[in-house]
Amino acid sequence: MDAWDVAAAMLGQAPPVAASVALLYVLFTRELQEIKELNERIAERLNRLEWAFQNFGSVLLDVLTAKGVTSAAEMKALAGYLKTPPPARSNYTEEVRRRLIEILTTVEEGKFTPGDVRELQRIAKLIEKEYEETRREDLIAYYYKLQMLIAMLRSTLRAQGKWPLEWDLEEPAISD
Repeated sequence: MDAWDVAAAMLGQAPPVAASVALLYVLFTRELQEIKELNERIAERLNRLEWAFQNFGSVLLDVLTAKGVTSAAEMKALAGYLKTPPPARSNYTEEVRRRLIEILTTVEEGKFTPGDVRELQRIAKLIEKEYEETRREDLIAYYYKLQMLIAMLRSTLRAQGKWPLEWDLEEPAISD
C-alpha cells in the first residue's frame, strides 16, 4: 500500500466524517441553546428572589418602625455608620457622594424631609447601577444598608403623615 492508496482511503472516509462532525455540531449547538435558555430562566428567578428578599426586609422594617420597635436613635446610628460611603467612580460620582453625606448628616440631626428620603432613593439607585457595571462588593453591601435606612425613614414619615403611599409605587429617577 502506497501513499496514494492511504490518501484515497482517507478521502473515501471524509464524507461520513464530515457528516458526523456536522451532526455533532448541530446537536451540540442545540444543547448549548437549551443551557443558555435555562441559565436565563435561572437568572430571572434569582432576580425575583433577590427582589422578594429586599422587599420583605423593607416591609419588615416598615412594620417594626411603625410599631416603635426601631427608634430614632437607631436611625441616627445607622445614618452615622453610613456617613463613610464607598469611593465614587462613574454613575455614583463624588458630587453624589458628598450629597449623600449631607443628607445622612440631616438624618443624624433628626431634620430629614420626604425630599431627602427621595434623594436617598435616587442615590441608592445610582449605587446599585454602578455595582451592576463594576461588580464592586463594597457598593452592594453599602446599598443594602442604605436601603434599610431608607425603609426606616419612609416608615417614620408615613407614620407622621408626610409620606404619601403612592410614592412607594414610583420608581425614583436616576438621571445625573
